[in-house]
Amino acid sequence: MERNSSQAGKLLLGASYEFEYLQDVGNGTQPISNPSNERTTSEISALFLNYSITDKFSIETVLPWRKIVNSKISIVEGSEGIYIRKTEGFSDAILLFKYSDYFFDDQILATFASGLKLATGSVTDLDEDDNVISETLQVGSGTVDPLFSLFLGYPSGRWLYSGSLFSRISVYENVRGYRYGNEFHGRISVNYDKSDALFIKGGLETVVTKRDTHQYGEPESQRGGEWAYLVSGFGIRFSNNFILDVEYPWTIYYSVNESQLVPDGFLRLNLFYDWAL
Repeated sequence: MERNSSQAGKLLLGASYEFEYLQDVGNGTQPISNPSNERTTSEISALFLNYSITDKFSIETVLPWRKIVNSKISIVEGSEGIYIRKTEGFSDAILLFKYSDYFFDDQILATFASGLKLATGSVTDLDEDDNVISETLQVGSGTVDPLFSLFLGYPSGRWLYSGSLFSRISVYENVRGYRYGNEFHGRISVNYDKSDALFIKGGLETVVTKRDTHQYGEPESQRGGEWAYLVSGFGIRFSNNFILDVEYPWTIYYSVNESQLVPDGFLRLNLFYDWAL
């Protein structure tokens, strides 16, 4: 949910939580068996702050904390049993510069943003045997990546129609020679105000990630793909400047490279508070 301060000196404070559960396995577009009963949970808790420098320009920072737990049945001789890998810590912070304005006779709000994902999260966490955990389970990426986004919103009575695009571009390898593939998100949404205090929402979200590489350029197997989600949710306005936003995206399509865990479900919670300084 895009929030626009549109007033110089306004401070937008927020907190978010996202829970993702992966247990099903896909190959291409088809589900396949999961003989090792592998599963992963990912939790991201974040604080963000947006300050409006002028009525149109603002600066935003996001400070995430991430926890990842992966478990599977080990069939390696001498280490049979459940193999669990855990990582937790400060993830990659984000710094964004935003420009917001109304267009087409002040009917459409557009917000353009660009910035950086910083290399603040660890990429060298160890498992219980003191081996470095795989890159996909680390809380950080180890690289500074440029970010770009566009949000468009059209209010009409009790309805709000919106669309957004987001991209993260990977430009180099981290210290382990690993490079994450470029990432692209697209979304269309409709919000309806049931009352002054309650709104409901629905939408379609797509994600495309390119294949990662390792050892400074070698293609990484079982990485990259396309996903589509239907998103439902609701929001509660406790006051004009205090809002709770809840979303549940569920997977309706995927096409992944080789065999990968695919999401069973998401939960997203966002809390916003506008504060005029």
